Amino acid sequence: MLGRWDREKPASISNLILLRFKEADEHELRTLEDVKDKEPEFFARVTSVLKRAEADFGS
Repeated sequence: MLGRWDREKPASISNLILLRFKEADEHELRTLEDVKDKEPEFFARVTSVLKRAEADFGS
């Protein structure tokens, strides 16, 4: 399932992530600050991939 990484921003190439349904449900219950604090490596990896997607394909 495609979901928005940052739910405050619109869906775009630089804000969409692919998740399993269970992961999507869990993601919707958390804030990005929570992810950043509790899973900094995951946050950094996703942020890096989304920045690269934006650079490669635009927003």
